[in-house]
Amino acid sequence: MEALQEAQHNQPRGSGDNAGHDCEHVQQMLLASISMSSRHHSHCGSGEQQQQQQYINGNMPIGPMDYECCTSCKGGGREYDAIVVGTGYGGAVAACRLAQAGLKVCILEKGQRWEAPNFPKTFWQSFIQTTFNTPFGSFGPKTGLYQVHVDGDCLALVGSGVGGGSLMSAGVMVPTPKRTRKDHRWPAQWEKDWSKYESLSQEMLEPEYVPHSFPKKKIMDAIKDELEDIEQADPKGLKINIRFKDVTNKAGVKQNACVACGNCIMGCNYNAKSSTDKNYISAAVQAGADLRTESKVLFIAENPRDMAAAGNGKRGASVCASHHPENTSYMRCKHDKEEENEAGTANSVTTPAGIRKRWRVYLNKVSFLTADIVILGAGVFGTNELLIRSRERGLRLSERLGKGVSCNGNNISFVSGSPAPLVGQGIDSSSFAATPKPQRPGPSICNSYTSSAGYTIQAGTFPHNLPYYFIRLWTFGSIIGLYSFVPSAIWDQLKVWARARFSTFMVLNMIGYDESDGEITLDKSTGRLRFVAPHDSNMVKKISACHRLAKRIRAQLYVSRFRSAAAHLLGGCGAAQDPEHGVANPDGQVFDPVPGSSCDGLHPGLFVCDGSLLPCAVGVNPSATITIVAEKVAAAAVQYAARTLVKGGDLQVASNCRCGFDGENFQLASTRQVSRHLLMSGENGRISLPQAKYSTLENFLHPAPVIVRETLRGQIAGLPCELNVEMHMGLDTEDHICSRNFGDSHRILKGRVGGTMHVPLLDKDVLHIIDGSVDMCWIDNRTPYTQYMHYGLLLASASGARYVFRGKKEMHPFLGFAFAWPESTTLLVKVQQVCPQTATYDLQTSAAPATALQAEADVQKQRHPVLEGTLRVTLFELLKSLVTLQGSGRLGFVRFLLETLARTYLLRIPRVLDQPTQSATSCKALRVMPHTDTDSYVCHVLHEFSTDDGVRVSARQWICPERSENPTSSNVVLLLNGHSTECYWLPTEPSDVVRTLLHSGYEPWLFNSRLHPLHTTDRKFNLDHIAMYDIPAVVRKIEQVRGNELPIHVVAHCVGGLNIHMAILGGHVHVSKIASLLCTNSSMFFQVTRLAMVKLMLPLMPISMAILGKNTALRTYCNSEDSLRHQLLRVIAKIVPRSESCTHDACNTFSGIFGNTFWHANVTPSVHYNYGTPNIFPMSAMPHLRNILLKGHLIDEAGQEIYMENPERLAVPTTYINGGKELLVTQKTGKSAVEFMTRHHPQFLHNHKIILDYGHSDLLTGETSSRHVFPLILEHLDRVRAGRHFSQRNLKAMRVLQEWEQENPRDNFFWKLFAIGILIVLFQVIVLNIRK
Repeated sequence: MEALQEAQHNQPRGSGDNAGHDCEHVQQMLLASISMSSRHHSHCGSGEQQQQQQYINGNMPIGPMDYECCTSCKGGGREYDAIVVGTGYGGAVAACRLAQAGLKVCILEKGQRWEAPNFPKTFWQSFIQTTFNTPFGSFGPKTGLYQVHVDGDCLALVGSGVGGGSLMSAGVMVPTPKRTRKDHRWPAQWEKDWSKYESLSQEMLEPEYVPHSFPKKKIMDAIKDELEDIEQADPKGLKINIRFKDVTNKAGVKQNACVACGNCIMGCNYNAKSSTDKNYISAAVQAGADLRTESKVLFIAENPRDMAAAGNGKRGASVCASHHPENTSYMRCKHDKEEENEAGTANSVTTPAGIRKRWRVYLNKVSFLTADIVILGAGVFGTNELLIRSRERGLRLSERLGKGVSCNGNNISFVSGSPAPLVGQGIDSSSFAATPKPQRPGPSICNSYTSSAGYTIQAGTFPHNLPYYFIRLWTFGSIIGLYSFVPSAIWDQLKVWARARFSTFMVLNMIGYDESDGEITLDKSTGRLRFVAPHDSNMVKKISACHRLAKRIRAQLYVSRFRSAAAHLLGGCGAAQDPEHGVANPDGQVFDPVPGSSCDGLHPGLFVCDGSLLPCAVGVNPSATITIVAEKVAAAAVQYAARTLVKGGDLQVASNCRCGFDGENFQLASTRQVSRHLLMSGENGRISLPQAKYSTLENFLHPAPVIVRETLRGQIAGLPCELNVEMHMGLDTEDHICSRNFGDSHRILKGRVGGTMHVPLLDKDVLHIIDGSVDMCWIDNRTPYTQYMHYGLLLASASGARYVFRGKKEMHPFLGFAFAWPESTTLLVKVQQVCPQTATYDLQTSAAPATALQAEADVQKQRHPVLEGTLRVTLFELLKSLVTLQGSGRLGFVRFLLETLARTYLLRIPRVLDQPTQSATSCKALRVMPHTDTDSYVCHVLHEFSTDDGVRVSARQWICPERSENPTSSNVVLLLNGHSTECYWLPTEPSDVVRTLLHSGYEPWLFNSRLHPLHTTDRKFNLDHIAMYDIPAVVRKIEQVRGNELPIHVVAHCVGGLNIHMAILGGHVHVSKIASLLCTNSSMFFQVTRLAMVKLMLPLMPISMAILGKNTALRTYCNSEDSLRHQLLRVIAKIVPRSESCTHDACNTFSGIFGNTFWHANVTPSVHYNYGTPNIFPMSAMPHLRNILLKGHLIDEAGQEIYMENPERLAVPTTYINGGKELLVTQKTGKSAVEFMTRHHPQFLHNHKIILDYGHSDLLTGETSSRHVFPLILEHLDRVRAGRHFSQRNLKAMRVLQEWEQENPRDNFFWKLFAIGILIVLFQVIVLNIRK
């Protein structure tokens, strides 16, 4: 910018002074407007920063399987205001104008940078720089200078390198014909100021007239009357982008005079061709643009994080989350800060820090750059392929994409064997001394003849490094036969080498108007580009004209064997007024065809700026036309950047900023004056770009230390699924977690993910991963012994649907290394379709504060169910992944991964992230004793009373007046806890069942039976005593306090559910006193997991009771007052295998005796550490509970069936809730209960709910239970109170069953008599045998 301002300041006064002044004014307006926006944003963002800091300081809750899957900014790359893809006649123009307007621009080029004299000089050098793209595959270097596309009868040749097609074009600059500009497909808006933009392009490219009449021009001038009605041409001749004198161009680049060698189309080795790298690209780099070569763009996508913020009313808000497992808050990312250029000045109008860019430009499956403006100038093949691949990933584009392709009527033929001095092949430097310049071949094309019949013929020159026989391979000739072709070609090649009289030949380049109905598609089976050339009705006329010319000079004509041999490809992204007829509008901005999906039906900031924008054939060499259209598109892009300002987090159009770039006012100082800061090499006038501004992709983006490819197969929702991922590991160089101890997490085990997934249930096409992360050693302080491998992916389909993929591998140190293989190769999967605005939110966390975005996510989850499944890695695929590891960190990756597995399974050393390892004593110190929080609770009343057998019990009442006028049931909800733990009253948590009921108008009564630690008793008891005495006592107490006899509702958990069922089925509480019953992980049936059943079958419980002796109340924490019996039992309990290990004494003791009752990842640290409060665990009822578990249903202490034989007593509506991730009680517990109740009481509704990712008690104490479980409790209660608990469907089903059973009663009676008769006969036979 300093060089630019100095150049403007030193610009001489004159005709260009006003233009320079106006341009400077425009730049100042643009920079000042965005600077004001930046200050406004920084002022208004202070409150948001404070709010984010509050989130950072707090421990945000993590829901089941809703772990954090944020992507690392480092893996993504850098941010720019604008990214330009391609450096040809279209992309170079846009890059130059955007950079000169003050934007931070990145130019991406697929090919290499070529400079004279390094272009290929021999056939072999040319061959190794040629890439052949066929339907069967690509052959040759990926960054080859010459890109040959062959598909059936179609051939196309394009260039690849800094300069694009201008490197290998003949540089012919012919004005756009009037016939083309009058075509009905030609946008009328382009005609406005066409001449002004034409002068802009001419001033930059500086084409020159051909000064000499070279031999082929003389011959063509002599025989041009063979063509039909030649139109009047420029009397001065043909303008081409070649210098015929040593000059310094407008961009400050020295160029040499043309040597007339005739090798232009293979690259100019004498620095005479004005390709775009010497003017537009050089000017762009001088203005501050970054040029990146060997950077092929795979696809582009809307930034999902930008979309998520837009859905929340804050476009672009940074949502890069911390890697800390207990901190899922949103925080600003330091990579969002504006970068300073090397000179120390901010050469950018980058949006303020923390504002995400709108577009992602992917350079491979994982790495990407971001920008608010993306200009596609990669040529017809490049731009169309890029957009087609982007459409596969959900980018909404017109159906016209890839259609309307024109070859500009292009085809090639050549003549040979003429006695005329055609001089149609290039020469090398060794022939310069013997051949005067006027007698040399001259530029590749130096004349052009246009016929009014709709075609143009141009005489051209073969490069000297293309052998004659090689050219003959691609042609048909009148003397060529099946067996005569090879000897004929060899004979002609010998004549060329001998310079015989009839060895000269010349190219005839045919151009015209075709039907522009070609098409470019992508073969989904192979992933390769397919091309169908358009129809050409003038083909016969052109070939006939070439025959007449060949006959005139007595030469043999050879015509291309391809129907179309094109170097002038156009279309595929044609400009039109609406998406039904084109892909972009006349300004080049791409249409968004979905109504209402974006502003004005356009993709903000996405432009097409190359020949693919032209909707029809030009009829002549299109370079000049493409450059003019590119100037118009560049002006529109700069105007878009000027009026689209960041204001308050949203894109707003500033009405007071009118940056009009019309006519000469668009000319910038760098296009008029040589910059003093340009570095020149001194040899051949070659330009040397600053290294900071020019680099390859490998130097630009830090390569991943290791690349891992993995294939997983399995099923999702019962249907087959295949997931192919490519993981770039170790990209986050800011991660400070190093291998301090053996098996600790390391940054090389974290990375970004790309790839595909195919699930026929979701989409018929392949789903593409557009955002994703993986952590192979995710640390959670809640489960320090467990190692997780987390996969968080955002999938996109061609239909535009977005899916969030959550997968994790859980590795528990259970029974040593026995389960290492299945756990480390099994991925538990969840897939859900989401709204694009909430996709990133769902991908990161579901535990953010309640916002409109969260509400939208909840609505989406209700609309689209979560699909579960399991994917596995086979041994073959695992070995394949190891063999295909790439990167310098392969051995380190394998080492650190094996260390983590060894630490998890063998050493069993807990991991704690950024916190010291907590001992049992420190855990005990962290316990929070329950207390009454008057801010969260209304005052409760504690009722203490005695049962009929004299045991003291208590109940807490939270008074809530009845709101219904004529209630059919009471609003009282009796809460029954499980065994010795508190599940409903959690004062340390933001929400619990008690507060949920209070807020919904219910009066909770929390009952503490003799099983509760607060009411320990020395007398022995069992569950029968609780059902016989405790439950009836609390029901009477409620009736006494409430003063009415309306039935109450009961919500019970675990052993509490057993107690209420035993009380009702045993007749101790009459069913008329119960309005409804809801049980979590409990019922009259009690089915446990295999591990729990094995522990029950072993004599562990009798041994434990024998060890305890008379004192059956076990302390969960170590206490010096404990007897040796209690200390011994605690030691035994801690070594018993369990699903999850823990460092908490109370948790270890309880899980060793009873089994794990919750998944640690689901509960907060405060709930976990309060698990052993009070520090007493009554075990008197454990033998009776063991007998019930072994039996599978309710029995009394003596093992008698006194409960299940009275099902008629349980005539109430019921709901049974089970955790989907079985830990202690299986889902069969609730399923069997619903079947039992439906069979015996079909008049009521009986529901069975399964909550995914929950285990046992975490259904009620989980961090996200208020979102997933509590609504089900309220739904059940509201349904019963509203009288909607009767089931007509169940009654109808039972009647049908009864009718079916009564259809043939005689048949049943007959079979019964028949069976009795058989038995009598058998009895008689036995008696007779005995008598004998």
